[in-house]
Amino acid sequence: MERHQDARSGVERPEGNDAAAVFDRALEEEEQVLSLSSDLTPEDEVLYNIGIRYADPDNEGKDYEKARETLNELTVIFPESPLVRKARTVISLLDGLSAAGRYIDEKEKEMALLAEKNASLNHFFAGQKLLAAGNFRKAQDESQKMLAGDGKQPLGDEALFNLGLISAHSENPDKDFDASAGYFRRLIEEYPQSPLAEQAKVWLGVLTVLEKSKQVDIEIEEKKKELEK
Repeated sequence: MERHQDARSGVERPEGNDAAAVFDRALEEEEQVLSLSSDLTPEDEVLYNIGIRYADPDNEGKDYEKARETLNELTVIFPESPLVRKARTVISLLDGLSAAGRYIDEKEKEMALLAEKNASLNHFFAGQKLLAAGNFRKAQDESQKMLAGDGKQPLGDEALFNLGLISAHSENPDKDFDASAGYFRRLIEEYPQSPLAEQAKVWLGVLTVLEKSKQVDIEIEEKKKELEK
């Protein structure tokens, strides 16, 4: 097995599965030296070695925050140490890595959101085509897919509005005014800032009138039956 000699502590650095164990053991030795305040190894050098070990990308137990804290401690306690300049350079690099990591995380979130929006758009257009063709059930399924997942979904207001319209469509054999009203209410509650919220309120008013008209028709039919007796 090929090995590399650590220039400062003399600890061998293996290339293999036992790397993490060696790093941990070396770190324990450095911390023990620091706790004993040995005259053989200056404390600034020990702090520097610990910081470097935490910052080493080959160390499976690497911890950039601990590395930064340790190296910063060196610069504060031993401002005259010849290692301060190196410590500050490493701190600067760690800060750059941290900023890069945050940037990557943000971009990954943006990409995930774009992927969700793209999937929602695909379902949206598919639903529109199915609705235009009079295939209400499949159009409803596509809109339901746009709402899949936890929390608010991209184009969720569009999906709820479509479901409301589909459920109330006069040519839909499975039309359900109560279900339609439920979708419109959900849109208003979950997406109050959506431009569709106002249209949903209008539709709720229309459905209320239709429901009252339906009830009046039922009452008229009942009275007719009573008169025929």
